[in-house]
Amino acid sequence: MNTAEDAPEISGSIKGKDIDVYKVDIAKSNTINIFFSAPSLGEDAVITVLDSKGEELYSIQTDSRGEAGLSLDLTSGIFYIKVTLKNGSTATGAYNMISWLGEWN
Repeated sequence: MNTAEDAPEISGSIKGKDIDVYKVDIAKSNTINIFFSAPSLGEDAVITVLDSKGEELYSIQTDSRGEAGLSLDLTSGIFYIKVTLKNGSTATGAYNMISWLGEWN
């Protein structure tokens, strides 16, 4: 079982109308957990989980500290994690994100 401690950390930066997308291949039904941190972005970052057709399954906006976390039950298949800024945002900054399968701990 993967845990947050085992999860690889993804680092990126975002500004304006940038769209960062990460592919996730889930071999069997499981819970995906995502923790996102970008203090310099405050409430301006949006993390979205998409299915293989690009349809939105879940979306969350960061809080005032620039953090967001989610757990989502998914079937097997290809999924995408998309990082954007909310409409009209002029924020720019770096972020760190981890994702893992299994329990949130």
